[in-house]
Amino acid sequence: MLDWFRSLLRGRPLHIPDAASPPATELRAEPASQPPRPAAPAFRLTPAHLRFPAALILALFAQFALEHHGEGPFVGVVFYLLAALMMVWAAWKGEVPVELPASNASQKPEPAYRPGFLVAAGVLSVLTFLACRDNTFTRLNVGLWIGALATLWIALWDGDLSLRRLWAGLRAWLRDPHLRIRIDRWGLVLGLAGLVILFFRVHQIQAVPAEMVSDHAEKLLDVADVLGGQTSIFFPRNTGREALQFYMAAATARLLGTGITFLTLKIGTVLAGLLTLPFVYLFAKELGGRGAGLAALVLAGVGYWPNVIARIGLRFPLYPLFVAPALFYLARGLRLRRRNDLLWCGLAVGIGLQGYSPTRFLPLVVAVGVGIYLLGRQAVGRRRSVTGWLVAAGAVALVVALPLLRVGVEAPDTVLYRALSRLSTTERDIPGTVVGVFLSNLWNALRMFAWDNGEVWVIGIPHRPALDWVTGA
Repeated sequence: MLDWFRSLLRGRPLHIPDAASPPATELRAEPASQPPRPAAPAFRLTPAHLRFPAALILALFAQFALEHHGEGPFVGVVFYLLAALMMVWAAWKGEVPVELPASNASQKPEPAYRPGFLVAAGVLSVLTFLACRDNTFTRLNVGLWIGALATLWIALWDGDLSLRRLWAGLRAWLRDPHLRIRIDRWGLVLGLAGLVILFFRVHQIQAVPAEMVSDHAEKLLDVADVLGGQTSIFFPRNTGREALQFYMAAATARLLGTGITFLTLKIGTVLAGLLTLPFVYLFAKELGGRGAGLAALVLAGVGYWPNVIARIGLRFPLYPLFVAPALFYLARGLRLRRRNDLLWCGLAVGIGLQGYSPTRFLPLVVAVGVGIYLLGRQAVGRRRSVTGWLVAAGAVALVVALPLLRVGVEAPDTVLYRALSRLSTTERDIPGTVVGVFLSNLWNALRMFAWDNGEVWVIGIPHRPALDWVTGA
């Protein structure tokens, strides 16, 4: 190809014979023991190479027009329709670059449970629930809580958990400690992507954003309470908040010496945003191959809105922090038919319930995902097992959420107030019909990323798309 291109520059293009033309020289025969090597196919630019890039370019034009929507959405909508048609055409021709992982069709025997540890987990769970009174973490109830989770994990884990074998492996490593690190070309690409994302997430974190709002002040009061020795399970201030962020911020203030400051809150939420991204990559890779994973990783890492909610110091990034691993382990566990992945999914759901109130919907999402799987042909002969895995995941999530559940039983109005104030008439009458308000909210939610994200200036530029035009497209 390079020689041919040079011949064009010299004005004396080389002659390229067709496939049917005989070779100019006779090639030496390969040894009889080796099969002949097939000739590399010549590259020819066809419509198959253009449809998918054309769809992306049209989408970029569309979102750029919507972001500068002084004249209305007409131009952007037209370009998006053209992009959608091009994308459908490419998908119809099988040209969308997505690598679907193969399902594991092997019929492994159903893993056994460990009934002794299961009984111990039940007893410790009851004791944990009883000990988590007065909305306070203590050494006793935290010890019982960890014991309940550990024994349940051992009871449900599929595989060898012999302490003797683990100790023997540790001793062997300690006698000859070593660490092997192998980085291939793909690893270098991921490392470069990680450096770019790290720059976007932490550059000038102390100065951007610069100012707090009242929610930050309320949070810092709760952090001060934790540092002062008040170990609450649920924090009732400011309509009630789950505990995870306040303990993260208290640890940050104490370990890094940042004090009760806006920076302390931002460090914790930026870290939560960064920890989310590996699971974004893994989840996208699970659904569409490593190319899709890399695209998702980079776009989620450098996109405007994900950076805003990670830097602002509020609890927003605690939601994707646990949704991403829950969905990844759910998808991989169902594809590979591994109960252990469903246990990790349940663990992510349970911890997420301690982070941000919208995670209360995540158990329903997991149950619906398993239900959809059970309706498919791939679940034939495995439906009872998969249903049991869902119950196991739910048991893990329940044990992790036990302290919060006890507070909910003792003071349901406190734990449910934030949700009820937004879903019912607790604070004020619903302004219109329930169906009308729901459809209006749904419409606002659907159009916020590409058109108008509302008036909340704390987490975005008012009345602009929540996503920048590249990640939006």
